[in-house]
Amino acid sequence: MNNQTIDRDSFFSISNAILDSENHIGLDSAGYSMFPLLKPGDKLIIQKVEAHKLRKGDIIVCTINAKTIGHRIIGYSKNISSFTVITQGDN
Repeated sequence: MNNQTIDRDSFFSISNAILDSENHIGLDSAGYSMFPLLKPGDKLIIQKVEAHKLRKGDIIVCTINAKTIGHRIIGYSKNISSFTVITQGDN
């Protein structure tokens, strides 16, 4: 299999289309923000979850400063019109 690089918007568009038609997608981990739990090259299974089902301690994939990352939820707040999560890498 050949590795290809795509821009962030295309990644999210393709990922959302796959998640809408399938149950999950697989990705390889990169970077060390979740080390030692996740190491570069570890296989990740990503699935779509409704925001109200997220809990402290869950690991989510999100975009921060135009970079796609996986971080742990360390806190959240919700009100009638929004749901905000606070994330942090383990390392």
